[in-house]
Amino acid sequence: MKKTFLLLCMLLTIAVTSAKDIKTVVNPSIMISNAGTSLQFSKVIISDTATVIECHSKFRPKNWIRISKDSFLEVDGKKYSIKRGIGINIGELFWLPESGEADFAVVFEPLPKNTKMFNFKEGENNGDWKIYGVSLTSKIDKIKLPDGFGDNIKSDDKMPAPQFKNGTAKIRGYILGLPRGGKIEGKISYNDLKGRNEVIIHLDDTGYFETSINILSSTLVYLAFENRSAFFIVFPDTESSICMNLPAMANPSKSKQKHYYFDGYMAAFNQDLMNYPLFFNIMKSYSDIENKIRNLDIDASFKYLYEISNKNIEIIDKSKLLIRNMENKKLLKSGEFLVSEVEAADVFIPEEFNEEQKMIAQTCSDFLEAEVYPNLVQVEKSDRELMKSILKKSGELGLMGISIPEEFGGFGQSFVTQMLVAETTGAGYSFSVAYMAHCGIGTLPIMYYGNKDQRERYVTKLATGEFLGAYCLTEPGAGSDANSGKTNARLSEDGNYYIL
Repeated sequence: MKKTFLLLCMLLTIAVTSAKDIKTVVNPSIMISNAGTSLQFSKVIISDTATVIECHSKFRPKNWIRISKDSFLEVDGKKYSIKRGIGINIGELFWLPESGEADFAVVFEPLPKNTKMFNFKEGENNGDWKIYGVSLTSKIDKIKLPDGFGDNIKSDDKMPAPQFKNGTAKIRGYILGLPRGGKIEGKISYNDLKGRNEVIIHLDDTGYFETSINILSSTLVYLAFENRSAFFIVFPDTESSICMNLPAMANPSKSKQKHYYFDGYMAAFNQDLMNYPLFFNIMKSYSDIENKIRNLDIDASFKYLYEISNKNIEIIDKSKLLIRNMENKKLLKSGEFLVSEVEAADVFIPEEFNEEQKMIAQTCSDFLEAEVYPNLVQVEKSDRELMKSILKKSGELGLMGISIPEEFGGFGQSFVTQMLVAETTGAGYSFSVAYMAHCGIGTLPIMYYGNKDQRERYVTKLATGEFLGAYCLTEPGAGSDANSGKTNARLSEDGNYYIL
């Protein structure tokens, strides 16, 4: 396949060289993509007759992707239609090989001369692949910041003494680097005493948005759109502004500008949060606070809230010294942590999860919201067929192969990521038990102790949900004590099966 694709690209290059003003950009930088590794642009060739994009896809082996026949490129709001594919049939299922990787190219109408940036879209619907801000220049120009933002932020005094005050927090945002026509919908999430809240935000054609939320005290909000996110603290009856610099994020080695800028109330404090990624609940959990202050008078309540705020500021200061990359931490084996000295900086903490891990966790949470919670009554009543259906859907989404190596149909993620997934799906009531039994005791023994043939026959299908794993444990005389079980499996004389 690889050789065939390269030959086709050579023939295409020969054909395109007859055109004038050819421009080639290798590994163009992008601003935002919801396609992940399923669709990556490795080269863009532009001439006066066509725009050719060489693509690389990395997805689950033996699964398919599809490039919609409605796909187009967008420059300044104008669309340039897709014409054909090379190594892929547009609009049809494209099956990934055993390796889970493939190369192909797609051909579009020619883009205007001197185009510096374009968007790729399959359509305007949710779920359609969209890749914004594909850059055709090697130089990253310094972005002009909106008024009020800059490198020199006046240091804040101490966080104000917490108090319960019903007020409105105004939030403004600028997403720099979005090409014209790059309208995106995002959301702001936050918690209050009643639970979790979400506000949908709409970025205009320039990347600007504004919204307001009603809150009772200092509140941590989470801003997310496509695969970009930020978090910061807002206060009642104040205004906070955030500026996200997409070109700097996409090209960290080429740009000297910051990725995030803040303005407004407690701007320096919020800048510290984004400089030192600490995704913690700044006010612990609201239910804990409510229970604590329920029987306190007003003065005692304020004193307690004030102590919480100052404690979290101390956490920020200490974390500036402790943060390290997870990959550089010392890994402990089994129960080694019981007998070994452990440095605080070698402990894995949620504040150090990277963007990919956060997105995986959010996918798990979204799956529970969509598939488990609406069917909770039936799930808790042991509806076996429904449970099997939900499990298979989680496999189709890739949640059953998080830590399984890519060669066996999984994503090859780290143990830390798998534990984050286990923690998130743990909110899934009985589903979480079945899910973890499948991924753990139903799959890992074969992965760890099976031979290559067994892994290829079983693990590849367990990782996608085609097979559902189970574990036989309970006996009348052993209960859940696996070491006391009497059941055994003896290989038959012809070696074809086991006898229980």
